[in-house]
Amino acid sequence: MKKVLQLIFIVIGLTSCKAQEVNGIWISIDDRVIDEHDAYSSGMWGMIIDFNKSEIYSIVSDSTYKFEKRLKEIKIVHETDSIVYPYRVFKKDSIEIEIAKNTITVFKQLNFNYPLESTKSEIVDFLTGNCVRKFGDSIEVKFTKDYHPLDKNKELRIIETIWNNSRPLVGNWSIGEINKNFFMFISIEDTTEENIYQITSISGNTIRLKPIKENYYELTELKTCL
Repeated sequence: MKKVLQLIFIVIGLTSCKAQEVNGIWISIDDRVIDEHDAYSSGMWGMIIDFNKSEIYSIVSDSTYKFEKRLKEIKIVHETDSIVYPYRVFKKDSIEIEIAKNTITVFKQLNFNYPLESTKSEIVDFLTGNCVRKFGDSIEVKFTKDYHPLDKNKELRIIETIWNNSRPLVGNWSIGEINKNFFMFISIEDTTEENIYQITSISGNTIRLKPIKENYYELTELKTCL
């Protein structure tokens, strides 16, 4: 009887460990400050954790870091040091991890069900042009090919935004690609939160979008300039 109970506990333990294993590719979608009275960092959006290749990187940057995959934590090894980041899994669809000091970054798993034949430059050409598009009822935006002056990687481009007939404001946008799936990042003003969409199809004069993180706009498609 005792041996049977021990075997049951072993099986339960192995099942629990297996349930905690995390695979796939995850993208950061949100930040949450732990203690607002202490210093904190934000703006971790677009960070990718690839548990299949044991890599962490930004979708709009060339910098990639390898890590050791452990149970409930990842270990990034530098040339002279290493850092261990514990993480927690919630309902199998989100991960929380303190990457920046005093800031919890939330990750969501990506799916790659929408591979496209288009290239990044073709999508950029599709979106840019001398026309204004509307987000919601009161926001007008214009995508440009001009790179954002604060981005040294030449990935963020400028988007011009008008709120309720205000003067034009500067925001940023970019296109990222993973496994022939394309993702669009938009901050309609540099000081506002980012929005993340997966491009599901391009047909005729329309790009169709699936929101991954969206604040207000209920944006499902963008059409070419007419």
